[in-house]
Amino acid sequence: MRESMALSAQETVRRDWLLSDHAHLWPETYTEIAELTTPNQTSIANYLLVLEDMAIHLDSFLKKQEQKNAELKALVDNLESENRYIREGWDATKLEAVNYALSTSWRVTRPMRKFIKLFRGK
Repeated sequence: MRESMALSAQETVRRDWLLSDHAHLWPETYTEIAELTTPNQTSIANYLLVLEDMAIHLDSFLKKQEQKNAELKALVDNLESENRYIREGWDATKLEAVNYALSTSWRVTRPMRKFIKLFRGK
């Protein structure tokens, strides 16, 4: 039940609260804030510098995330390439073993190997 609640909460956060998914709404929000006034009628436009700094930090964060995503993609591509290389090597090794086991020399010497095994007591 705890796991189900945790997964549900994570999905809600991903769906409704990630900054990256709602960044396009920030300019509209800044505009709305700039048009508001405080209770003593001081324009909130005085806070625009702080909001601009926030936007700069958000842009920096998003660029770093894009860079990390590109690095992860390169890493995954590299791992997939290595996996494909290993799989091809494994398949070739299996084929070589099958060819060896089915070879004429292996079949001809099989009785001798059985006799030696019996003679050694293994």
